[in-house]
Amino acid sequence: MEVHFGEDFKIPCIVSGNPVPVVWWEKHTKDGKRIRISPLDEKAKNVLNMKISSKEDYGRYTCLAKNALGNDSLDLIIGTSW
Repeated sequence: MEVHFGEDFKIPCIVSGNPVPVVWWEKHTKDGKRIRISPLDEKAKNVLNMKISSKEDYGRYTCLAKNALGNDSLDLIIGTSW
């Protein structure tokens, strides 16, 4: 996905399951770590809602979903063309 500097964007991570899964987003750092992203809106934890305000905001993000029966994830690359 291409997003330009200063732009806001929202990306939903649509999941379903029974029992209802817990959903969260993580950002991959340059040193290989993953940082859990706190949602701006606690009611919309499955939506990645950001503004690109620095170069560090670009990169790989992962939506994760987990319930008692298992888990799943989806990776997303946020980039730009200069």
